[in-house]
Amino acid sequence: MAASHRGNLQTFLFLVAVNLFTAAVGVITQVQIANTLGKAMFGELAYGLSIAAFGQVFIRFGTDRTLVRDLIHHSDLFAELVSGSLLLRYMLTVVAVVSLLAWKMLSASPDVTWGLLLVIIANSVLSLDLQPAYEALQRMQRHAVYFFLYKAVYFGIIWGIILLSPASLSIPAIGWAALAAVVFYMCLQHRWVMQRLSAGAHPSRPLRQAFSLARRNAWVFLATVLGLFITVLNQLVLKSSAGPSALGGYAAAMQLVLVGVLFLEQISRIGRPAVARYTRPDVPWDTRVRFLAQYLAVMVLTVAPLAAIMVLAPQQILGAIFKPEYAGSAPTMKILGGYMLLYAIGLVASQYVISAGMDRIYMVSVSLGCAVSVVLCAVLIPRWGSEGAAWALVCAHALPIFCYWWAVVRQRPMVPGDEGG
Repeated sequence: MAASHRGNLQTFLFLVAVNLFTAAVGVITQVQIANTLGKAMFGELAYGLSIAAFGQVFIRFGTDRTLVRDLIHHSDLFAELVSGSLLLRYMLTVVAVVSLLAWKMLSASPDVTWGLLLVIIANSVLSLDLQPAYEALQRMQRHAVYFFLYKAVYFGIIWGIILLSPASLSIPAIGWAALAAVVFYMCLQHRWVMQRLSAGAHPSRPLRQAFSLARRNAWVFLATVLGLFITVLNQLVLKSSAGPSALGGYAAAMQLVLVGVLFLEQISRIGRPAVARYTRPDVPWDTRVRFLAQYLAVMVLTVAPLAAIMVLAPQQILGAIFKPEYAGSAPTMKILGGYMLLYAIGLVASQYVISAGMDRIYMVSVSLGCAVSVVLCAVLIPRWGSEGAAWALVCAHALPIFCYWWAVVRQRPMVPGDEGG
């Protein structure tokens, strides 16, 4: 088995090596930002990133979930699909940026300063990423190098400010650093992919493909928007209910979760195109089951050590890396350690459901989780603060994951070629 997966293993080790270093520097940088800005201001930054998550989902319009599947299932349309997805996202980026600027200028909302708006726009533009194209072309290593360079630019600017003038580190400075790094990142990866697209494609095809992608991705897009309420709504409610300091504590507890998610994403970059191949109609059910079992085991075992540390020693972790004002987030970190394992299980199931074309099931499952999230955020957060926000996240995420796996099991009789099994 090791020999048959040697290519995947080499790719994974390369991605882990690059992203391990990036993650380590990222955690150190985020800790330094949190300690420099203070709990309340770090909460404001987390608030801006939460809003940016909605911008990212709007601009991607589900292409981050479906484009790899489309590129593998319809490899003859590679150029048209990539061009169409880019055109769609460029148009949505313009709409998003104009809407954000109009929102700021017309409402004069005290919650969003111009500096925070810059953070929101810079992180929203990340949705122009062409990662699915690199995954379909089996060029994840090249994309990882580009991601490393992107982070190097961002970290370089932030650490330059910290070392030369710590008092100058502010949300506007972070926003400008993020924007400069994102523009550099997009130029790098877009240039390489665009050189490989068919030069002779009819000019009307990308536009036609853009509208076709928007139509096909409608269910996934709606599900992704609703899914965001599962992962982000609790942070918005927490800030509104308990203030930016409470959100800052929650964001600090989330830092190790983000490290675990980063590792899971590297595995999923290899797994996503593999899932797309294993969900083709000609693949027998038993083969799918073996693949899913191996994939799930790898995902869970990858984050299990980190989850165990978060559950067993949250106080020690927070005391070692954050200022004393963050010590109260230990119970929240313990809950989020369990969430990390849940996230790994759900990531495998959601990839399978989407790759198998069960978009409506995906949307219904996420809708149920969204409804649970709204109720739990209203009930738990006003009473228990950041701990309530963590429990709302765990419980709301668990329901759609159960639905995903139920859909996977229910699909068995419908697999062609397995009628006699």
